[in-house]
Amino acid sequence: MKQISFAKLDQGMQMPHLLDIQTRAFESLLQLDAASQNREDIGLERVFKDLFPITDVHENFSLEYKSYSLGEPKYSVAECIERDMTYSAPLKATLQLIVFETTEAGKRPKNIIEKEVYLGELPLLTPLGTFVINGAERVIVSQLHRSPGVVFEESTHPNGQRLISARIIPFRGSWVEFTVDIHDVVYVHIDKKKKFPATALLRAFGYGTNSDILRLFFAVRELDLVRKRETRIDQKEVLGAIIAEDITLAGTAHNPEAPKLKTKKARLALEREESEMVVKEGDELTEEVFNRLRRLDIDKVKVFASYTTIDLRDEVDAIERGERPTRRIIAVDAVNSESGEVIAEVGDSLTDTLIRKLRKNEINKAQVFVTSGRAESTLIKNTLLKDPTHTDEEALKQIYSLLRPGDAPNRETARQALERLFFSPKRYDLGRVGRYKINQRLMTNRPASETVLTKEDFVAIIRYLIELHENRGYTDDIDHLGNRRIRSVGELIANQFSVGLSRMARLVKERMSINTDPEKISLDDLVNARTVSAVIQAFFGSSQLSQFMDQTNPLAELTHKRRLSALGPGGLTRERAGFEVRDVHYSQYGRMCPIETPEGPNIGLITSLACYAQVNDLGFVETPYRVVKNGKVTADIEWLDANREEDVVIAQANARLNEDGTFVDELVLCRQRG
Repeated sequence: MKQISFAKLDQGMQMPHLLDIQTRAFESLLQLDAASQNREDIGLERVFKDLFPITDVHENFSLEYKSYSLGEPKYSVAECIERDMTYSAPLKATLQLIVFETTEAGKRPKNIIEKEVYLGELPLLTPLGTFVINGAERVIVSQLHRSPGVVFEESTHPNGQRLISARIIPFRGSWVEFTVDIHDVVYVHIDKKKKFPATALLRAFGYGTNSDILRLFFAVRELDLVRKRETRIDQKEVLGAIIAEDITLAGTAHNPEAPKLKTKKARLALEREESEMVVKEGDELTEEVFNRLRRLDIDKVKVFASYTTIDLRDEVDAIERGERPTRRIIAVDAVNSESGEVIAEVGDSLTDTLIRKLRKNEINKAQVFVTSGRAESTLIKNTLLKDPTHTDEEALKQIYSLLRPGDAPNRETARQALERLFFSPKRYDLGRVGRYKINQRLMTNRPASETVLTKEDFVAIIRYLIELHENRGYTDDIDHLGNRRIRSVGELIANQFSVGLSRMARLVKERMSINTDPEKISLDDLVNARTVSAVIQAFFGSSQLSQFMDQTNPLAELTHKRRLSALGPGGLTRERAGFEVRDVHYSQYGRMCPIETPEGPNIGLITSLACYAQVNDLGFVETPYRVVKNGKVTADIEWLDANREEDVVIAQANARLNEDGTFVDELVLCRQRG
């Protein structure tokens, strides 16, 4: 069919298929086009792999998953509507039961039974993006919900003080919240249980001493205490810093190789010293300590200093604009990832030449000390003072007693409980989306397959809280579409399937435990398909997101299939949803229709996708933009989600263009982050 456009603006691209949000999601759920051994770890394949293998308590049996297949539907779509039946196909899984026997060498397989097991009927999506359930056409509405990952928030205390917090939101598992109180102490809440100092959690992860913890967040910087004209240091700048290395008298008179003390005053001060230790690592550099060091002619002292990450590409842009870069000192060695060569060492000044050298070695970011010589943030120091624990064992026991009050903790059980809580794939799952969001927010490079938390994630989150406390960085807007994603039909069905399989797994374990004769056990005795099919039927029949299709006219049908809902299981409720979540947000530009929403209690909670919007593999809504190169609008199309859009400058779609794609007007109205 030939399309005729009456639009005043050049479209630049073909409109995407309007049912893609339904059809692509269902295709990724089943992956029927791929051979069973080549399927990606998404959809039903991910659900099966997460729950299998199933073993009994005594480890006498193990039920393992091999593959799944989908049969042909018994009736066509038209026949199902006519007969009041469900348009579905039989789902079968090939499972393998391994029976173990106990020998002197341990357990070894005695018998292996492999069989294809029927798991129930799975409703199929029709070519029109609907499901036929008991003869009626139904639509699964896509759900807009908060994305897994990490979120940094800010609030104001009644006394006017700024309070910051961070929350780790998993796909499955315990929620962790970091809060900073009015006394600048960082606390941790696990599943909203009783709080404890964040440094206790770090100790439990193996960072046992105060020195270990301080070295996670600060770099060691050598300060020159002598007032020289070229390196003039203000005493106020260094006071309050934390000493990073023991200073003893061995560096002066007690060491025969040490240079002689310069002044008679210093020699007299040395004679009055009662111990060899002048100042210990972890002590605060007070005015008294400062004067004591100067009396002993100690010119240099190593302290813990705050550092931040800067983007060298921005520095290069500033140099090209003729701006002189601020004097900065390298805090962490910059290393070429391929050759291992150290390009910049701690203490080097970040000059124009060094910036260009780093960029030549494809190093985009550098860690530099902040303006002051000392550790500006008092968060870690205050938290260590509040922390009642001093070793990793004490920390493990304290956390275990808070999580499981009444249980007598010992080191090993406490360690295992903590590992299961955050580091076990069976108990904790960030999902691909959660890992992507954490990598993006904290500028880490963990592989997408690593969907559990790591110790480094916790350290990076506390480090970013320090950045926020020092007025660097930014907090998150929970209503921004970069922090909200779409659960489409495929993911919603996969979640229900996971619930059904979990129930089946519990029954399988029970039947394995009560079986007394391993010779007579069979897969048919263990697997009950009714548990899975009952959950799927309940979802399609009574879920808030499964709705009878609006058949007023063809346009109403199409709109219903592209509808987004913030309500439903795991989402918001009408009563709880405030004004902010219902309001139009700038990140919805080109992604969601700002007008089409019902009046009444659901206003702003039920919305529709924009015509040109599409949903990417991670569930974030993307919209197309034409690329501008050297002031000329090209035919290249780039799809941007709300997060990537933050970094670019966008001109008005109706900006006047010449025939060659250049702008008619010298100044063009643009927007960025708004």
